[in-house]
This record gives sequence, C-alpha cells and structure tokens, in this order.
Amino acid sequence: MINSFLLLKHMVKLTLLSLVSLICLSTKAQNPPQKNWKLAVQLWTFNKFTFVEGVNKADSCGFKYIEAYPGQKLGGDFTGEMGPSMSGDERKKLKEFLKRKGITFLAYGAVDGSDDAKEDKDWVNCFEFAKEMGIKEIIAMPTPAQLDLVNELAGKYHIRVGIHDEPGKNPYDHPDSVVRAIKNRPNLDACVDIGNWVRNGVDIVSALKYQLHGRVVSVHLKDVQVSGDEHSPETNLGRGVCNIPGILQELKREGFTGFFSIEQPEEGATGIKSIKEDAAYFHQQVAKL
Repeated sequence: MINSFLLLKHMVKLTLLSLVSLICLSTKAQNPPQKNWKLAVQLWTFNKFTFVEGVNKADSCGFKYIEAYPGQKLGGDFTGEMGPSMSGDERKKLKEFLKRKGITFLAYGAVDGSDDAKEDKDWVNCFEFAKEMGIKEIIAMPTPAQLDLVNELAGKYHIRVGIHDEPGKNPYDHPDSVVRAIKNRPNLDACVDIGNWVRNGVDIVSALKYQLHGRVVSVHLKDVQVSGDEHSPETNLGRGVCNIPGILQELKREGFTGFFSIEQPEEGATGIKSIKEDAAYFHQQVAKL
C-alpha cells in the first residue's frame, strides 16, 4: 500500500514537472528574444554629414533608433558638436527635435579613453550627458587604467557600457582583451562590431558562444569582403564573409536582449539605398529565426 502511494506520488510529481516544462516551452515559443530586438543606425554611417542631416537620412530609411558618436557637427539650427559640451538649451532643443521625428536616442559612442575622455571628469561629464539625454548605453573604449572608474560610473548612473572593438592592433582587437576588461566588472559588457573583428580574423560565432556568452549588450552590424585583413572594404550585409545568419542564430540561442546598430560608413557616404537594403536584409534574417 505504501509502495503504491509512493509510486502515485512520484507519477503526479513527474506529470506536474512535464506540464511546467511544456508551459515554459510554449511561453518561450510565443515570446522569442528576437521579437523585441531593436535595430538602430550608428550615425558614423553618415559621418560625412552633420547630425541633423544624419538623423534625416536615418528617418528616410525608416529607423526609429539612433546611436550618435562624439564630435559630429550638429548642423541645422544647432551650434557646436554632439557630446557633453552641448549647452543645456541645445540638449533640450535636440530632444525636442528627435521627439518630433519619432526617433529614440538609444546609445552614444564610441567614447575613446585616449581621446574623448582622457580625464576622470571627462567620463563623469559623459555619463551625466547620457543620463540627461535618456541614453541607455554608452559604447566605450576605456584605457586599462580607466576601467574601474567606468564600471563604477555605469553602476552609479544605471547606464550600460559596451566595450567596443576596432580593426588592427589596439587594446580591444580580440575577444580575449574584452573578456579581460569586463571580468569582475559587472557593469561592463561587450558591444561587438562584427565587421571589425572579422577584419582581425575572429570567428564571431565562436567568440559569442565560448567567450562572451551572456555578456553582449549590443552589436554593430557591418559586413566585410575579406577576413583577416584589417583594411578589408565593406559590403552590403549578407554579401560578405561575416556569417550574419549564424551570428543571429547564436544570439537567439543565448537569449540576447540587446540592440543592433547598422554601421556602414562606406555605404552611408554615397547615399541611403544600400542602408535601406541592409535594414531589409536584417529584418528578413530575423524573420527566418
């Protein structure tokens, strides 16, 4: 009798566990991570133009999110350049300009610790600027000596920081260097520029899977023609060697909840047709996941 009762209890437990698993799987299927992925354009794509011109081009391409970079001339009715040096009035006017456009200022960078933010106060000003502008993420390349400060400020201001990679020899030229930078710094993560690392010969899918799993907060979408050549020209998304479908599949598997920014300055310098094609390609690939 006791054995029968224990067997029944065990069967009920297994049934309940199975039901919970099915519910979890059903919820996951109904709410896949890619459903909430945002696509922005990094305005470095339009670095031959002013900020206002770049935003207008982004608007023409249908983007609802932008990532601005330090030092871009504002243009239009504005004075000065993009960044913490903007006056209070200019910041307010810029927010109103973007609101009229229906565009969200999602991220700012890349802030270079050897150029844009050499001193501690420069980093403080950067975070205060980001907070006032409603920016959710700062893309950054701090020097090794600045990492602890930037981690502290990110926690204080509740703003994500994505460590950005560059082609060629530099402090963040390989995933290993980014892993070292974010280790034991919970407020620092990775902003993976896929084209830049492919130019350095990095297998992006492998890096995501085995080195940066769960630590990527944003992705710069760039495709290049040759792997292992730091000067490799860009090409339309999907026409190069960056394996974008594989990257998206891996990010989906990891439950990535960050955002993507198209950054194709060679294409952006000549018009918006190619950028529109890149956006369409991204949405097509996401729909296939």
